[in-house]
Amino acid sequence: MAAPLPSTFGVFGRWCGLALIAVGCADAPIELPPPVDNSLPQDGLLCQPRQWTCISDEEQGLCGFDGMYWQSTKLCEPDEVCSTAAGNRCFVPICTPGETRCGSNALVQRCSPLGDRWVEDFACSGSYLCNAGKCTLASCLGHVLFVIDRSGSMEVHWDSVRRATKTVANSNIARFGLLGFPSNLNEACSASGDPQVPLTTAELDLKIDNFFKQLPVGNTPLVFTLERLRNTAPTIFGDQGGALVVLSDGADTCAPAPLSEPSYLATLARELDDQFGVKTYVVGYNFNGSGEQLTALAANGGTDYTDYIPAGTEQELESAFTAIVSDWKLCF
Repeated sequence: MAAPLPSTFGVFGRWCGLALIAVGCADAPIELPPPVDNSLPQDGLLCQPRQWTCISDEEQGLCGFDGMYWQSTKLCEPDEVCSTAAGNRCFVPICTPGETRCGSNALVQRCSPLGDRWVEDFACSGSYLCNAGKCTLASCLGHVLFVIDRSGSMEVHWDSVRRATKTVANSNIARFGLLGFPSNLNEACSASGDPQVPLTTAELDLKIDNFFKQLPVGNTPLVFTLERLRNTAPTIFGDQGGALVVLSDGADTCAPAPLSEPSYLATLARELDDQFGVKTYVVGYNFNGSGEQLTALAANGGTDYTDYIPAGTEQELESAFTAIVSDWKLCF
């Protein structure tokens, strides 16, 4: 009697049987079952046993042992959504799928289909810059640098200035930047012409919030700051020109005479306009003291304003900022 075929032959061995001796099995067709997709429930089952799945956008469910009931369910956290594409899990989306934003001055990013990350979409060409998630002709964009008093007396107004700055930045098509004076909050009269937030349209909310995280302290080096800006304006604004929006609650408290004279500030404002096409607007926020310095800046800043704009509340400050940016808008 012939020995039985080894069990390791499986389906192949059983099909062949004794025909193996007569004709062989080299060309015999073998019908294998289709692969099983363990991520989907089998026919007649509610769910795949012992697997988590998304019952809705807000709830996960763990399938029971027989696939006919939910053994347990779990609500996502208020800021989460449940996604099958994300592995049947709850996660926090960071953006709305398909929306765009500026990843840098020339890069447009698009939100992924899951809303879990930003991915590069395309880069703007040489004469265009990214603004509000799309490429905009660079010559049409306003280039606005807020030059903000960070002396100790500004502490009580700090949140109001932050909110007004964010509102105007979010409501206008322009590139915005921030430069504070004093530039180093550990040195009372330090001054720099390099913005803490360079001109950009990307992630402005976050950058503005970070700028205002440090509470103001020190003196008011207004003159030294305008001197530095006269030297760095070509680097900051390029050949596009731009606008300075100077905000202060008091006169300079650092520069000695004759640098502190209004006439010197007037000269600095004229040079910024004549040499670099940079206009100077001035806001006195809850201003105390003589306004001669601010008036000299405003009257010689190359705009239609002959004096600084006074503001005493957050709403008045927001209106002042809006009026300035509207005056400076180029194409919109």
